Amino acid sequence: MKKTIFTLLLAVVGCTLASSVSAVETIDIYRVPNAAAPKVDGVTTDWSTLQWTNATKIKSGNTTSECLVKFKAKYTNDSLYVIVDVTDPTPHNETAISNVYERDCVELFISMDTTTVTGLGGDFQYRLQRDNSQLDMGTVVANAKSYEVGATGYLQEWAMSWVDICTRRSLPTDVPLDGAGGRGVIKFEIQAADNNTGAAGRAEQVFWNAGTDDQYSATTNYGLMYLKGLVNGVANVALNPVNVHYNATKDALTVSNYAGDINVYNAIGKLVLSTNVKSSNQSISLNSINKGVYVVKCGLGSAKFVK
Repeated sequence: MKKTIFTLLLAVVGCTLASSVSAVETIDIYRVPNAAAPKVDGVTTDWSTLQWTNATKIKSGNTTSECLVKFKAKYTNDSLYVIVDVTDPTPHNETAISNVYERDCVELFISMDTTTVTGLGGDFQYRLQRDNSQLDMGTVVANAKSYEVGATGYLQEWAMSWVDICTRRSLPTDVPLDGAGGRGVIKFEIQAADNNTGAAGRAEQVFWNAGTDDQYSATTNYGLMYLKGLVNGVANVALNPVNVHYNATKDALTVSNYAGDINVYNAIGKLVLSTNVKSSNQSISLNSINKGVYVVKCGLGSAKFVK
């Protein structure tokens, strides 16, 4: 039995940013088909393939350390989706707290302009209270909801339209988010506020990128989201080495550490086989193609094999 093993490491395409961008936290997010978009329903199963990203920056002067924050993100052609899990066992959203941002809430900050370092200039701020009493800022075209999780905290799901974000940024709404010319990079920051007394003032503020309270006016304090493109809904695929195995005896191909679309091209670049694997090491029959040199493409990378 002849068995040829090729190792494929998925290539991650970098984006060039202006030197003035000083954010340090980054996250790669992947595009899924519109039909596979997460639902704003409090159910987390449509997020299960993703790892949580922890937000751990604490604002100086906080009086407690009970609030823990983690989030996940993905996107479609239409919208940016974010799910936020907040551990906060002291719920307070009393209307007596006059400043709504001092109640239990989550704020998301988005900037489509990666070169802006001060001033709003493309900044877009959302806020959702723990008890769903307020979704702002201004006239927001967003679908978001907060769900209590027992006595331990709450969960929020967000769906934010690119059209709305781009329109507010005064960009054409048909700009493709394809990674070209820096378009695949946006600035992003998240904050959770914890009020543990029911009176004015925030006991704790937790951030992802910078433990400050001026994100609304200084986009230098945002982290960076890299929009990596469509990877068949398998958002972690670029994190693992992908092994391509051709078994000549069985005339079959297997791919480990990968699930999604697989395309096979001949030596002149013609697509000769296209299929979808649901799990790692699923066998792919090659008896429909002739002997020769082929390239198999999985997600963002490729490898060569000989049949």
